[in-house]
Amino acid sequence: MRANEFIVEIEPIPPDGFPGGSQILWPRPRLRGLTPVPGMGSEFGFIIRNRSTLIDIYAKGEDGWFRNVAALSTYPAGSNFPFKDAYMVSYITTHQKYRGRGLASKLYELYFRYVGKVLLSGLEQTPGGQRNWVSMFKSDNLSVYGLTAIKDIVFTTDSYNTKEEAARRANQLDRHIQDLMDMGAEYVGTTSRGQYKKHWFRVPLRRDRNKLEALLKTSNVSIYSKNELETRSVLMATWAGN
Repeated sequence: MRANEFIVEIEPIPPDGFPGGSQILWPRPRLRGLTPVPGMGSEFGFIIRNRSTLIDIYAKGEDGWFRNVAALSTYPAGSNFPFKDAYMVSYITTHQKYRGRGLASKLYELYFRYVGKVLLSGLEQTPGGQRNWVSMFKSDNLSVYGLTAIKDIVFTTDSYNTKEEAARRANQLDRHIQDLMDMGAEYVGTTSRGQYKKHWFRVPLRRDRNKLEALLKTSNVSIYSKNELETRSVLMATWAGN
């Protein structure tokens, strides 16, 4: 799976649109109060703060002080999604000098070990953020799905719609639901806001690549899409490792 397959962003952030790196990492060094990052020896430690919504990884320098080199910020998904203990990604970043050492993967691992059971992608991503989700897709420790919702308002016809408009909308909805079923979608719950409800479906991505790619090209469903049926899709990951 390549970064440009299946994960099609509706609101991409250009590489220079999010500064990342050292510009947003915590500037003050630390000597103590850190927990060793599993599998990374004594060189790296981490701390979780802001009521479990921010995970910082620190690296030990030649002077013995630890400095912030990677961070994952999340916020509670709340009642917008049909999951308990779920958070959405606000940002993830790694210091320029420490990229390519697997720190982003470690941040996700720490999230699932200490913070939440479900992680949802943000509605905006940089190319680097997109690559992170591709890496998560490839991980044996994580299960990654597409997550999409259908508002129940689309099941009703407005009084001002003509018969032709109502028929076209009903046909579009039928095709959308059939697309979801063809992709192996699983209903995972309903959320409510006022008088409106959303019905959520989890779409497996670990399937035959050519078949899935063909389904996505011919359907109304695409990850990070917002179409005429007022559906909104993101990615979700759950921990499947030890």
